Amino acid sequence: MKDEPLDMPGFAPPRVGAWARLRSYFLTGLLVLGPTTITLFVLFRFLWILDGLLGRYIKFPALVTAWLPEGRIPGLGILAMFLLVMFAGFVASSLAGTGALAAWERVLTRLPLARIIYSATKGLGEAFLSGRRTAFRQVVLVEYPRPGVWVIGFRSSDPPQALSAAAGVTLVSVFVPNTPNPTSGYFRLVPESSVRPVDLTIEQAVKLIASAGVVQTPASPNPEKTAPPHGPDPV
Repeated sequence: MKDEPLDMPGFAPPRVGAWARLRSYFLTGLLVLGPTTITLFVLFRFLWILDGLLGRYIKFPALVTAWLPEGRIPGLGILAMFLLVMFAGFVASSLAGTGALAAWERVLTRLPLARIIYSATKGLGEAFLSGRRTAFRQVVLVEYPRPGVWVIGFRSSDPPQALSAAAGVTLVSVFVPNTPNPTSGYFRLVPESSVRPVDLTIEQAVKLIASAGVVQTPASPNPEKTAPPHGPDPV
């Protein structure tokens, strides 16, 4: 017996109008092209700036044309930067056991202004690029800039004991990153009692901060390790 379609009131599929379909197509296209366009634009601008660091000095007057008005070949500066970084890494690896790098660091750390810039940029670079797990110990929550407002921070090395003694409480070092660039931010000394550890990795926290909360981190694989702030539930 062939099944006949049921003609039941209230179960008819809704009819989608032309305006609703156009609106759906537009929103779908916006969600596809919007992030892609922004990503490509930011990436292009970053590569263009990076290419100009050395590319502005690599010019070929014989190639000055309408396509190359400055005689500069796009991309050559990035290649030169890559080769320079590789060469610096090769030289640094070769001189690792000779003490030359330590002597160079001593020279930089003895200059008043260079000491601050070099130490800060080296520490931050090691934290985000070298994968050192001791640079940032853990992800924490801190009330900042006022009570009741929480921000994500990275706890780093403990400050000198003299600072805690002067404040009268045990202080910890917390780096509060900015959105959407988590490599910049603020360094704060806060009481250890006001810092709440979070069961997130550094990578998860960076994604959350860089995306302004849009990219949510997955649930912790071991939720039992993280106790709720108010303590265990009463039995």
